[in-house]
Order: sequence, then structure tokens, then C-alpha cells
Amino acid sequence: TDIRTPAWKLLSESDVVWAQAPLRQADSPYFRTWEVAGASHADLDLATIIDELGARDLPGRRQEPCEPADGSRIPSHLVQDAVYDWMKLWIERGTPPPQGPPIVLSSITPRPQSADAPPSAVAARDERGHALGGIRLAQFAVPTAMNTGLRPNTPPGSCRNRGMYAAFDAAMLARLYPTRAKYTVEVNRITEANLKAGYITKEGAAQTKKEASTWKPAAR
Repeated sequence: TDIRTPAWKLLSESDVVWAQAPLRQADSPYFRTWEVAGASHADLDLATIIDELGARDLPGRRQEPCEPADGSRIPSHLVQDAVYDWMKLWIERGTPPPQGPPIVLSSITPRPQSADAPPSAVAARDERGHALGGIRLAQFAVPTAMNTGLRPNTPPGSCRNRGMYAAFDAAMLARLYPTRAKYTVEVNRITEANLKAGYITKEGAAQTKKEASTWKPAAR
């Protein structure tokens, strides 16, 4: 509250529930927080890059096995791209970025400063285990899998930063999206809403729609 320089916190669901929830503060003319529902601290794009660079530069390092193996696949880097664009406008023109809805929490506990401390908050979730509130990318709001930033019962280490992913079975997919058209219409609707709100860029919206156009409904 004592600064006059634009500052921003872009938080994944992992960041919010593990440590950041007790530190929340209100947006102001000089401060913004965006929280991306379902996203992990290191999204799949970043995790892949980290693994490839580690294999190249540190061939002898021990790769920590994660159980389950798959981390969240919510592409929070699409939101990060929008943050860069808005920050430029904010600094150069004084144009404030839009506010983002917070992830809904059912409880918050001050978190001890310890690597093995439990999460500092519990997110309110729907029947599929998805967090409520937050910036909701189409990959999360029109789900074909369960994505969460929280990997429960995980010891300290990189796995905890990658969240969890579990694909829906064919029966659920058939109920949700009996045709490709139903799926793509919903993806396009959410994507356009996020673009209009300023949470993604035009390039991110085009990428999301292109990927959705290749999705195939579950076999009956």
C-alpha cells in the first residue's frame, strides 16, 4: 500500500492454496492480483521446458518421480502473456488492467515458514474437484479432465508445484460433449469472454480455438 509503482501477482491455484492465501490484499491503483483456477505453479509448458533443459544441462540429476505422474495441464502461460501486455500499458500510459476474480476459499490458516508445512488454504470445489472462482480458462471451464493446482499428501519437492491431472472416462465425456460442435461452441464462448475481459491475448484465444477444433468426442 506504500508504493507508487505498478506491481502484480499472477498466482496459480497451487500458489494460492499452498502459501499466498493469508497474504492476499485488495487491488489498488498500483496493485493487481490474478489467480488462475486449476493451474499449477509450473504449468505443463514450463514443466516441459524445465525437464528438457535439465536433461541437457544436468544429465546426472535425479528426476523426482511424481505420483500420479501427470500434473495440471491448464495453460496459465496464456494468462501470463496478457499480464505482459497489460503491464506495458499500465506503465507507459497509466491504463489500469482489469481486476480478476479470486479463487473461492473455504478456509485460510496462517502457514508456518517451513518447507514441509501443509497448505495454507482449502479451495471450495465443485463435484468434479475443480476449484471455484478465479480466472477460468476454457481448458478448465469446459473440462475434459480434472485439473487441480493441489497435489494432496505430497512431500516437499517439485511434484507439489505441478498439481494433478486425471482424464475423464469415455462415459463422462459422452455425457458432457456428445458432439464436437457442443464442445467447440462452449470453448469458443468461454474463450471470447476471457478475451473480452482481458485475461488472454488474441494469440492465446486463437491457439485455444485451434486446439479445440481438433478434439474428438468420446466413442459411443
